[in-house]
Amino acid sequence: MKKRCPFCGVMIDAAAIECEHCGKVLRRNEADAAPRAVGLQKWEKGVPSWMIYGAVLFGVLFVVLMYYQASQRISEKNKEPADRPTQQQPVEPGTE
Repeated sequence: MKKRCPFCGVMIDAAAIECEHCGKVLRRNEADAAPRAVGLQKWEKGVPSWMIYGAVLFGVLFVVLMYYQASQRISEKNKEPADRPTQQQPVEPGTE
């Protein structure tokens, strides 16, 4: 009788204690096997979807914030100081 290794998925003997392919210990005795059957280990089913959505949202907000800051810095560099005129006014002869 055969079963799949829960770690690598290779078919192994049902009575095997250690996987021949990956070398992982499947069970030491029947008492160690029982808690595994009761519930899944943390993250065994994968990363929760709320974590993925949160990471994507954080990434998008970070990019938008960086773009906004960069555009503000560029606009401040291109802005002329208020105390200096932007163009020289023509001087009329005789008004000096």
